[in-house]
Amino acid sequence: MEGGSENPPGKECIPGYSNLQAFLQSAFPYVVEGVKASNSLPSPQEFSYYRTYPEFVNIMKYEGMKLQNLMDCLMKRNGIRKIDHHFDTIIDSNDKSLDRVTNNLLEMDGRKRNPLPSKPATNLQKTVVPSGGWHEKDESSHPSKEEITLCVSPGTIRPQVFFKDKVDNSNSPWIPRIKEKPNALKPLSILVELNDLGHESYSHPYDYELTLWKPEESMLSTVKVTKPLPFSETPFLFVETEEQLNILMEDLSKVKEIAVDLEHHSYRTFMGFTCVLQISTWEKDYVVDALKLRDKLHVLNEVFTNPAILKVFHGADSDVEWLQRDLSVYVVNMFDTYQASKLLGFARLSLAHLLYRYCKVEANKEYQLFDWRKRPLPESAIKYAREDTHYLLYIYQLMRNELIEHANGKTNLLEAVFDRSRDTCKKVYCKPSLEEDSHMAIYRRLKLSFDNRQLYALREIYRWRDRIARQEDESCGYVLPNHMMVQICRTLPREVQGILACCNPIPPLVRTYLLELHQIALRAKEQPLVKSLVEEAVKSEPGVERDLRLILPQDNSGLEFRDDLPTLLGGGLPQVPPLSDQMPTPIMSAFDDIGRSDSSQTKEKLEKVKFISPYERYIKVLPYAIQLEKEERERREKEEEERLSNATNALELSSKDNPPEDKEEPEPQPLAKNRGYLKKARIERGEIPARQENKPSPAKSPRIGVVGGDVRLSVKNSEKKFNKNQSNSRQFQESEWTDSNQHSGYDYSKVDYNKFQSGANSPNGKRKAFGQKFQNKRKKNNFQDRNAKKKRGHQKM
Repeated sequence: MEGGSENPPGKECIPGYSNLQAFLQSAFPYVVEGVKASNSLPSPQEFSYYRTYPEFVNIMKYEGMKLQNLMDCLMKRNGIRKIDHHFDTIIDSNDKSLDRVTNNLLEMDGRKRNPLPSKPATNLQKTVVPSGGWHEKDESSHPSKEEITLCVSPGTIRPQVFFKDKVDNSNSPWIPRIKEKPNALKPLSILVELNDLGHESYSHPYDYELTLWKPEESMLSTVKVTKPLPFSETPFLFVETEEQLNILMEDLSKVKEIAVDLEHHSYRTFMGFTCVLQISTWEKDYVVDALKLRDKLHVLNEVFTNPAILKVFHGADSDVEWLQRDLSVYVVNMFDTYQASKLLGFARLSLAHLLYRYCKVEANKEYQLFDWRKRPLPESAIKYAREDTHYLLYIYQLMRNELIEHANGKTNLLEAVFDRSRDTCKKVYCKPSLEEDSHMAIYRRLKLSFDNRQLYALREIYRWRDRIARQEDESCGYVLPNHMMVQICRTLPREVQGILACCNPIPPLVRTYLLELHQIALRAKEQPLVKSLVEEAVKSEPGVERDLRLILPQDNSGLEFRDDLPTLLGGGLPQVPPLSDQMPTPIMSAFDDIGRSDSSQTKEKLEKVKFISPYERYIKVLPYAIQLEKEERERREKEEEERLSNATNALELSSKDNPPEDKEEPEPQPLAKNRGYLKKARIERGEIPARQENKPSPAKSPRIGVVGGDVRLSVKNSEKKFNKNQSNSRQFQESEWTDSNQHSGYDYSKVDYNKFQSGANSPNGKRKAFGQKFQNKRKKNNFQDRNAKKKRGHQKM
């Protein structure tokens, strides 16, 4: 039975369904739900963490029993009583079914070569469409009974071999090839600049014209909608020669609006290339062979850069860049129906949705995966290409009126669409470049959890794939798909066959460069395993298995892990007891009411409370601060006296034990040290009067500052004054030098002149002699050491 063919009346293909198409359509929602549920299942690490909850374990056991009972029922219906004996058979059958699904999906996606040779006929080969309700359409929507194989044919010749401009897949910036600039307001100038990613690129040749362009007044008003010609009655021209291209240019120069679309191929080339260009006017449709006329289509700039001709695109973000890269064509004055769909708030933004919404036409989107490199193109493919632009001008008029209607007669939404379309026209093509962290984009998008070895393998294999893709001019997906690369990095096989086991089906270039991939895997396994701090912290907790991706450095919840805490799975959190109505009454409150019943008790409580101001508190503390200051001063004086007496006794003992042999005159003291002796000599000669040193000076109490001053400040100032007075008193501590009366005579017979002598018997002389003796002894020892070293040196020689 083919596709959705009906069975004879009264006969059902599947119980409850008349044909296979109906069954697939009804089963598809359940398949989607099953895929969503499987994607939401926890990973192995998350599963280990969830198993710490008893409720989760019980739920999993219950669901496991349900699945086991379901399997028992299925086996019993098929005559199998014991599953254990047929367990291997079940696994093999499941593997075969999944392999068939994988092969069909790869064949649909174009990543698997067609095993059947392609015929050079105009029509495509008749084959069965891959199973799946989302790929099959009703017969009414597609009158043609021919079905196509959405795959890359092995007999297709690579068209980039015949390009006159050789493909440059290097990591250098892309260079524009435009030589002439039609419709220019500023001469052609292309400058090197930096793009948003910080890479070098070339400026847009029409950036000045696009900046000054504004939609005309006639383009900002409602328009009378014109229905397009029937598809079968519309003239058509397939452009593949220069003569046909000249006809196309003459026709386009006479119109004011055109619809444009293009078909691109990117699977068997690194950067991709434009294969087909579709252009439609109100009277005619054109399909241009962009492979044969690749070096001639730059003449389209006369129309595409003309600000008086409106170009209607749908989703032109990539189309604008591909036109620049392959055809050196730029666009000025564009209306993007994709941007209009976004502003109108449509649920779906595809061109197929717009065709069905406004024109009731179901586009055959199976040709989205068609190999547009094939020549000659089949009629069904040309029909699909024409449908993309045949109704686009009609859709533009409807959306233009709808934008004005949604804005309540204003033109702000319509102007916003033109502004966004102009920004799209300003885009500049940039070649795919390899960065230091390019591999991390896949790592983040797939939410992987690799250690340093696996990350090393991912980085090296990613760079290897990029290098091979540039060298062979193949896409990265053709060299090594992402899911295969991730599998190799996750397992890091030691054997060569392990690399092949990670790839199903095996890409051709993987077989060619298999040894290089194997060497990368071996180098990755040789890397020292570095554990992250989070992983070490979790593993240090005995008996706890947690998902490392759920733990952040700021998360401290894992310090104490307990299983007896209340959770929602265990029946909810414990209830918080209500607050008691009888709360203790505060002694003082801003809400006390004197007129209430307990006002007398409140007054009694307030009378017991005494308030002390900061100044009163300072006055009360001040005597204690002065007493502490006095005790501290006495303690320092006592320590100073003990230190001086100990030093004097030590000097006297040293002078008695080691009398000086040679009495030498001490060195002259500095002026600062002999100031007291010079002053005494001047007093003896009568040059200056004597000073009353013994007269006690009036004690100065520590100064008390303003109200609220700091006691510590006054104590600190008094300490400074005490230290100053103490240093002055040391210079005149002998009472014999002064007299109470400054002007009376002085009896010098009582003076002990030995204290003022500078000889060896004086205290200063004793200190000098002791120091000089120590210096002489040290010099003598050093001299003896030097002589001993010299003798040892001569003996060695």
